[in-house]
Amino acid sequence: MEMSLSNFQGARGMLRFGAQAVLSHSQLGSDTADGRGLPLLLHTWAICEWHLGNLDRAEALFAQALRLSAGT
Repeated sequence: MEMSLSNFQGARGMLRFGAQAVLSHSQLGSDTADGRGLPLLLHTWAICEWHLGNLDRAEALFAQALRLSAGT
């Protein structure tokens, strides 16, 4: 919703928080990070960074999402 309202700064914070939550949850024994959840989250975060003009960060996030997607 934040991105649809062009609030990319707010969306960035939410996406970062979501990624941290998924990763910390996966360290507790869940396979969520290896499933579709994290790659889709990273892809959305990359789009957000692209809108903010942070192309290096967007590229890194897209690459990470692709690596995780290839493993599923």
